[in-house]
Amino acid sequence: MPILSRYPTLSLNRTETELLRLICEGFSDADIGECLAQTERCVREARNGLIEKFGLKNTTQLMLRALTGGYTRVSWW
Repeated sequence: MPILSRYPTLSLNRTETELLRLICEGFSDADIGECLAQTERCVREARNGLIEKFGLKNTTQLMLRALTGGYTRVSWW
């Protein structure tokens, strides 16, 4: 069974998609907050919400799922 077929497809809103892209591009919480007009705390909470939504344990897993699952694209991938 292909790896991607093991995971259900989740629906993400525009903000969640942009947050994933910025995380995967390597931006800091402060930089992401500036881009999204949010505080660092809001960025951390939103990232943790995505980790929970995907049923993952950490940001590294979130990045891998985002990139391999087609949820976002980055310039270096």
